[in-house]
Order: sequence, then C-alpha cells, then structure tokens
Amino acid sequence: MDRIDSSRSTLIRTLVAGLLVLSLMHTTRTTEALSWLTRPAVATMISVFGGHAADEGSNIIVGKLRIPWSRDCAGFDVLLVLWGLVLWSSRLDRVNRRFWIRMAMAVPASVVVNIARVLTIIAWRKAFYPAVESPQMHYFIGFVWLLPLLALFVPRGNRSRISYFVETGLLAAALSLVAPLAAAPGGGWVTACTLLLLAGQTWRNLTTRLDVLLATLWVGAAIFIAGAAMESLWLPWLLVCPWCFPRRWTLTPAILLLPGTIPLFAMKLPWLTLPGVAAALWLLLRPVRDTDRSDTAIALNWSTGLVLLLMLLVPFTASTLGPALRDASVPPPGLMSQALEPGSFLLRFAGQPPELTMTWNAPSGSGRHHTLPVCVLYRGHAIHEEPTYKRIQTDDHLWLTEAFLMPDGKLYEYDGYLSQTLLPFTSAGVHLIAAAPNDSVSPKKFDEVALSYFQRIAALQKSRSKQPTRDP
Repeated sequence: MDRIDSSRSTLIRTLVAGLLVLSLMHTTRTTEALSWLTRPAVATMISVFGGHAADEGSNIIVGKLRIPWSRDCAGFDVLLVLWGLVLWSSRLDRVNRRFWIRMAMAVPASVVVNIARVLTIIAWRKAFYPAVESPQMHYFIGFVWLLPLLALFVPRGNRSRISYFVETGLLAAALSLVAPLAAAPGGGWVTACTLLLLAGQTWRNLTTRLDVLLATLWVGAAIFIAGAAMESLWLPWLLVCPWCFPRRWTLTPAILLLPGTIPLFAMKLPWLTLPGVAAALWLLLRPVRDTDRSDTAIALNWSTGLVLLLMLLVPFTASTLGPALRDASVPPPGLMSQALEPGSFLLRFAGQPPELTMTWNAPSGSGRHHTLPVCVLYRGHAIHEEPTYKRIQTDDHLWLTEAFLMPDGKLYEYDGYLSQTLLPFTSAGVHLIAAAPNDSVSPKKFDEVALSYFQRIAALQKSRSKQPTRDP
C-alpha cells in the first residue's frame, strides 16, 4: 500500500510540475523576465572583455553586428530543456525536496548557460561575418553548453559513467531539438509524442544479428538525412536509436507516436497520434515493477558509448555544411537586387510602389524553408495571421506575405512547397517575402500587388531555367 501511495504521490507531483512547465511555455512574461536578466548580463560581459555593446531592447549592437533579440535569445528553451531533464530523471523517484530544489535552481542555471550561449553565437558571427549561422547551429551551441550541467540536474544512480553520459546526452539532445518547436504550429503534439517516447525508453545492449542490422540502418539513415537535408527527421531519428527504442511498445504506441514527432505530420494529421498517446499513457500509469527500474541500468562499453556520443552531435552539425554543398542562389536578370546578407537580396522592379518591399531568401544551411512566422521569429519578431486574408501576416505595423519559388520558376504556397520538397535531394528553392506598412495599403490590395510581383519574379526565373548552360 505504501508503494502504491508513493507512486501516486510521485505521479501527482510530476503532473503538477509538468502542467506548470506547459503553462509557462505559453506565456510571454517568462521570456520577458529571462530577457531582463540575460540581455544586460551579455552587454556587461562583452564590456568586461574589452568590447562595446549597446542594448537597444529588440537588438544588441556589438561593433558592426546587429544581433536580433528573440524568445530563443532569452534562454527560455534552455530552461525548458533543464526542466524536462529534471522531470524525466525523477519520474520513478519518491517525492522529496531535492526535486523542487532542482526545478528552482534550473532558472539561474539557464540564465548562466544562455549568457555563455549568446556570447558564443556573437563570437561565431564576428569570426565568420557576414555569414549568419543556421538555426541548427544555435541548437548545437546550446546543447554543448548544457552538457556541464547534466551532472547537477540528472543523478547518475547506479549507471556506469559512459552509460550515464550517453543516456543523458540523448535525452538532452532530443529535448534541445524539440524545445524550439514547442511554440510552433503543431509543436504541442510534437512535444507530447517526444516526451512519451522518451518516457518509454529502456536501454539495452545489442546482442543479436537483428540488433546489429538495425544499428547499421540507423547510422545509414543519419547519412541519408544529412545528404537529403530533411532536418525535420532528426528528432524521430534520435528517438529510434536501437540501443533505447521501447521494444515493448513497438506494435502499439511507439509506431503511432513516431509520426507525431515530425512537425508536418503534427500540423496536418495530429488526431492520428491520439491512439498512441492513449496507449502510452496507459502503459506509463501502470504500477512500476522493480524489473522495470533495472531495465535502464545497463553497462555500455566505452567504444560503443563514444560512437553514440559522436552520433548525437550529427543532427546539430550536419546542416552547417549546407552553404558549402549547395550552389549560390541569386536573383535572375531583369530586376534590381541588393545583397543584404549571404543568400538574401532586396528586390526591386522599375515602377514598383515605393512602400512595397520584397526580399529573396536562400535557405539557411542545407535545410528546407520554414513558414513566414517561423522565419520572422528567428529574426526576433512575432507576427500573426490577418483575420480576413489567410495569406497575410502582420505585426500590427506591416503587412507580410510569402511565396516559395522553385528553380524551374514554379511558385507555391507553403503546402504546395512541402509536397514539392518531400523527396530527398530536391532543391530547397527560394523564399520570397513581401512587406508594406499597414497604413499605406489595404490588406486586399497588398495581397493582389504582392502576388503580381511574385509572378513576375517567377516568370524571370522560368526564363532563366530554360536558357542553355554555357561551358566555361
């Protein structure tokens, strides 16, 4: 009876803490509070090292660099990862004060780690100016700075050192990939499916020929995903690691939850994951047996562990090779263009309305383009949909709209773009963005004018694609 009461108390404790985390994920005040702590600290640290930084609220100016300050810069995702680590590592423990102490200490720890992360990003930009790092490089830098904190927030227990490093490293890597998706469309489903799959993991050594085959396929899949630049597959790839995939769930929740960890699936068909979520919750809420606790206490050998640790870095580093692996994307002849940053151009036609701004954006790294709200958020701004025109977004000052241009000159909205780029090794195309002040034009007129100019750009691109290539 005591064990049942203890398990019930642990479950209630975990659910309360989890609901607290979820509520904080959807409030901007947490981000503002972390920014209030982090932004002045970053400027002060730069001054200590002899640099000059100006805090402008939405930007930090460091020399000739203008660093947009966003939700990501505030360290909110770092805090979510730390809280996730504490919740996961304590899911089988009895209720005690150490759990709440670790949850509270995650706040100052996330601030310190995020200061180090932002300073590293600034150093990277200064070293490789004017190149801008990919979003995956952001996640990688955050992941690296998280590693020193794992020993403080995740108890080692009776695991060997290498087993502890690998198990905790995979958990931190998965949470680092899913945290930025939490606030994106479908992010709630991606987060829920990921957490349930992590909760069902049972680490084991590979002993059979089938195990070796699965491990070989897993490594091969990493090479395929990196070459195909299908970055949305890195999270499910991590979760199907043969050393920890929940085999007892294979035929029920796991196979249903895995598609839910892909953002496109979570946006379009989230209801298909409901049976998997229900089955996983039922399995997790069953009484925990002692044999279940011992399943996680395996001893990986050092050679296997080191290989796995290196594999954990692949999702964060693969896309950084993108600029070296793809051809430069420049606007076609027939319109004026001004380079803004590598891969990004300001476009203008003769006779174009002065209030209309258009930009040509090549993919960042080797991955596919994101939606306009995600792209703008990455640059430090939040926008929302205009109620009467679904294609138009606004930040209450500007109208914005988008289109995706493929090398053959075809133009697509986001859904069509996704279908065109689902196959591996296809071009990521170009992201066209148009903007105009809200008070200069009605949303209907802006939509019509922006679309007409997108079509003109597409026509020029189509003409260029039909021209025969000349040998040098």
